Amino acid sequence: NEELKTRLYIFAAVPFFFFILFIAVLFSLQVLRGSQYALKAKTNREQFSILPAIRGVVYDRTGKNILDINRRSFAVTIVPQNLPKDKDRRNRLIKKLAVLLKMSTEDINAIINQKSYSQYGTYVIKTDVPFRDIAFLAEHNRDFPGVYWKSKPLRVYPNGDMLSHVIGYVGMISQKEYFNLSDQGYNIESIIGKSGIEKVYDRELKGKDGYVRRIVDATNQVTAEIIDRDAEPIPGNNIVLTIDRNVQRLAEQALGERTGAVVVSRPSTGEVLAMVSYPRFDPNFFVRQTSKEVFKKL
Repeated sequence: NEELKTRLYIFAAVPFFFFILFIAVLFSLQVLRGSQYALKAKTNREQFSILPAIRGVVYDRTGKNILDINRRSFAVTIVPQNLPKDKDRRNRLIKKLAVLLKMSTEDINAIINQKSYSQYGTYVIKTDVPFRDIAFLAEHNRDFPGVYWKSKPLRVYPNGDMLSHVIGYVGMISQKEYFNLSDQGYNIESIIGKSGIEKVYDRELKGKDGYVRRIVDATNQVTAEIIDRDAEPIPGNNIVLTIDRNVQRLAEQALGERTGAVVVSRPSTGEVLAMVSYPRFDPNFFVRQTSKEVFKKL
C-alpha cells in the first residue's frame, strides 16, 4: 500500500509540476516580457517609410524668375529585410527588377551594399521611374516582395548650364554625410546640396521630411498606409538671390566659350548681379542617374 501511495504521489506530482512550469512560462511571456514581445510584434506589423519634403525654390533678384524647380516623379525603393531570405529567390527578384528598371544587377547590389550601415532602412534604387513601370510593380507586387515605390520630388534646373557654378546641384546623401548629419534631420533617403547655393543653404531649402506608417502582413505585403497628423512633410524655404537672370545671360553671351570668368556687381551695395565661369556644366546630369561615361566626361 505504501508503495502504491508513493506511485500515486509521483504520478500526481508530474502533471502538477508541468502545470506550474506552464504557468511560470505564461507569466514570463505576458507579464515580465509582455511589453517587449508586444513591441516586437508591432514592429513586424508596422514599418515606416519616409515622405520626402518638397525642396525650396531659388529665384533671381526679381523674385519671379525661377532658377530651379521641383518636378513630381516616382522612385523605386528596396527594404533589404523584406527581400526573400533564400539566396536564389532573392537573386531572381533582383534580376527581374533590373530588367524592369533598365539597370544592371551589379548596380542594384552595389546600392544595397553601399548602404549596409542602415540594415532596416529603405534604399532608393532608381528615381524618375516612368509611371508604366510603377503600374507594373503595383499589379505584380506579390512577385516583388521588399520592393516599393513612392512619389519623390525631382530637382530640375530649367536654365540648363546657366548659373551652374552658382546654383550648384543636389544628389543622394553619401554615407559620410549621413553619419555627420543624421542628428540634424537628415536620413538615408535625403537629397542634399552638393555644391553652390544648393549646398550652402541646404538646411533652409531642404524642409523637414515626414513619414508614413505601412501596415504589412506576414508576407511583408502592404495592406494599408497611414499618415499621422504630425507626420506630414514640411516644405523647405525659398531663397531670393541678388543675381539678375538677364544680366547673367548677357555676361555669359559676352564670355562665350572662352575659358575664364566674369563677375558683375553693383559697387554701391556690393550686390553680385552675375557670376559666369566657363567651361560650365548642366546640373541636370547630376540629378538624373547618368551613365558613368558621362560623369567621367564631366
